Amino acid sequence: MEVFKNSKIIWAGGQHFNQWVCIKSSFVAKKATKTFMRVSVDSKYVLYINGEMVVFDGGLCRESTPGNGYYDELDLTEHIVAGENDLSFLVWYWGNGGRYSVDTKLAGLMFEIEQDGEITHISDSNSKAIEYKAYEGSREPRSSFLYGGDNITFNANNAMEGWEKPGYDVNSWRAADEVGVYGQYPWGKLEKRPIPMHKFTKIKEYSNVYKDADTYICKLPYAMHVSPYLKIKANGGEVIDIRSDRFQVKGGSESSSYNGHRTDYIAREGEQEFIALDWYFGEVFTYKVPDTVEVIGLGYMESHYDCEVLPLYRWNDEFIDKLVDKCVRTLLVCMRDNFMDCPDRERAQWIGDVSVQVPQVYYVLSETSNLLIKKAIWDFIRLRQGNLLVGCVPGAHTVELPAQSLNAISSLGVIAKYYEHTGDKETVQLCYEPMLAYLKISHMKENGLIDLRNGGWAWFDHGNNCDIEILANAWYYSALKNLEFIAGELKITKDLQWIKERMSCIEDAFNKEFLKDNGYRSAQVLDDRANAMSVLVGLAKPESYEKVKNVLTTVKEATPFMEYYVLEALCFMGYKKEALNRMRDRYKGLVENENSTLWEDFYTLGTRNHAWSGGPLTILYKYFRGEELKNYE
Repeated sequence: MEVFKNSKIIWAGGQHFNQWVCIKSSFVAKKATKTFMRVSVDSKYVLYINGEMVVFDGGLCRESTPGNGYYDELDLTEHIVAGENDLSFLVWYWGNGGRYSVDTKLAGLMFEIEQDGEITHISDSNSKAIEYKAYEGSREPRSSFLYGGDNITFNANNAMEGWEKPGYDVNSWRAADEVGVYGQYPWGKLEKRPIPMHKFTKIKEYSNVYKDADTYICKLPYAMHVSPYLKIKANGGEVIDIRSDRFQVKGGSESSSYNGHRTDYIAREGEQEFIALDWYFGEVFTYKVPDTVEVIGLGYMESHYDCEVLPLYRWNDEFIDKLVDKCVRTLLVCMRDNFMDCPDRERAQWIGDVSVQVPQVYYVLSETSNLLIKKAIWDFIRLRQGNLLVGCVPGAHTVELPAQSLNAISSLGVIAKYYEHTGDKETVQLCYEPMLAYLKISHMKENGLIDLRNGGWAWFDHGNNCDIEILANAWYYSALKNLEFIAGELKITKDLQWIKERMSCIEDAFNKEFLKDNGYRSAQVLDDRANAMSVLVGLAKPESYEKVKNVLTTVKEATPFMEYYVLEALCFMGYKKEALNRMRDRYKGLVENENSTLWEDFYTLGTRNHAWSGGPLTILYKYFRGEELKNYE
């Protein structure tokens, strides 16, 4: 069936940044065995059917392919009744992009209802629409450019109480403006949402609430995605500031910091309740409440990517079990519309981070998580820029990090791990030619090694003494190895000579150039990351393992991102005791701190949770499951 054949993109007059619009449509439905609704939007929507919230955080951040987006397909069989039905949408147009979203510059909503294969209702000028003036422009402090959307400021004095209920009087609302049709610029063609709709709960109470001066401090049982709720009695006009403990976080240096989103609620006179229809991330939420306001209740709605945590293996070791719990929590909060490096600063799908996340998924999460992995790969391949594989898509602020792109296409990366667990040849077929074209951008030096490309950012890891010459050759070689493997799986022979020649050049030169008497190095300083990668990609010879072990047990420059590969290399070489000792030493501060997630670094740099930090989960499940850890003491 051709989707949205007759539907119109509708809106309420003009558009502007951070705009909220209510759209209502009523229709008579027949009794049907199956009822589906397809919805597309820029940027997000909440859907009420007959007064009940059915969708929270609807709409998937763009893009699917350049210039194109997505639509949600909802099974509404249990929600649509025979006879009169009321559809109420609250649509939030961001009007900006972020590191996980792209703005079309056309606010709008489009929908159609299908009953037993027949389209019975569509979006058009028969719908009613109005800008929801209770949502006002954001107050300071504002959110950073890394985020799509903005703060919420809700003035209850302008609220339309009960607007989402059937029978609400919409005579003063305008007929919805038809602002576009399917398939035209700037919305483009739409693809069916490839991941499930997000889960959301009923409103819950905070696990612990106490008051400090004018601020209520509300603790959650663990870090999560939250929509904060309040019920109060007020004189009217008071402003309540709601934010999480992760509203402001550090960047990649001590001198930089970034704001997330928060909410200002402006009270009306009397008793009232409110829930912020955005999701925030944190472990603690604060409500700054003027003393003229009586607080009746505070709570939250939790939402998350639709997956389940499988029963976790227990090692009966307090430190290790707590580390695994923090790895799992970190993994979960870094999943939603896409994999995220961090839900509090960027929400960006850095593809190197995804390569560390993906092995964890296959050990501890349910099968629906596999759909987000596939989406990450398709984003990475289809949103490339010419022959450049860009490591931070979808989003409006892209940049190529050659090390992360090479990681993703390597034998250790997201594509290889996904194929290992699924055998999905359609996806590796999609990847093959773009991988080949990307590898052909790089040139070989006379000594047989790869000539390092800076790309948009020659980043291999935070921290000091990063031996990027060795790392560049190791990642590139591993990418060639994976390309050779995929060619074999797809029975492609035309490129094998080129692949093998490049691999052979690096094999011949690598040990000659980099193996020294005390380990692998390109200059004077030994790097644990470079030595680990030399082993994992198969370029280090077994006779050099003892030297590498000495480096990996004495040099500790890696951040949690590359620490995963250091621990993997130690285990791969058979030094499991050394790996476990290093893990205990390096993660001690992260396990003992008060957070339920793992920091971006081993100290205090960056966010207090970060996608790349959960590597120990993979190491423990892969190499130590079923073993008594006391044997390695």
